[in-house]
Amino acid sequence: MVCLKCNKNRGFTLVEMVIVLGILALFLTLADSIYLQVRAKTNLKIGADSLVASLHLAQTNAQNGKAGAAWGVKIFSSSIVIFQGDAFATRITDSDQLIDLPNKVIASPETEFIFNRITGWPSSPGEIVLTNEMGNINLTINEKGIITY
Repeated sequence: MVCLKCNKNRGFTLVEMVIVLGILALFLTLADSIYLQVRAKTNLKIGADSLVASLHLAQTNAQNGKAGAAWGVKIFSSSIVIFQGDAFATRITDSDQLIDLPNKVIASPETEFIFNRITGWPSSPGEIVLTNEMGNINLTINEKGIITY
């Protein structure tokens, strides 16, 4: 006996394939968007951590009397320079340490902090704002050199 209904086509129809591909495309779009947001937030945090570490290093160098000089940090919009000397303009360039901020992280205003050789206190307090597409982080340095953000 021959079964006429046994000849079933196995596989997926074109409509099913299009629906599955559409769902996959939607998931990939959402995942990419979330990834970009997380990466931007992470870059902003890395920038803040790099700036704080640079300020602490310059402050520690000054307090320890490294090279018998004051130490400072010059903040540019996309980089940080740790330097030896009483001012960035008159620094000893051989001691410069350049740190680049992460991609699309901008620091403002462009300023410098000089730390006293004995106390490690900055020459003046100030505030730096790091910004990218996900927001901003405000870093404040008080008159005793304590950094908050």
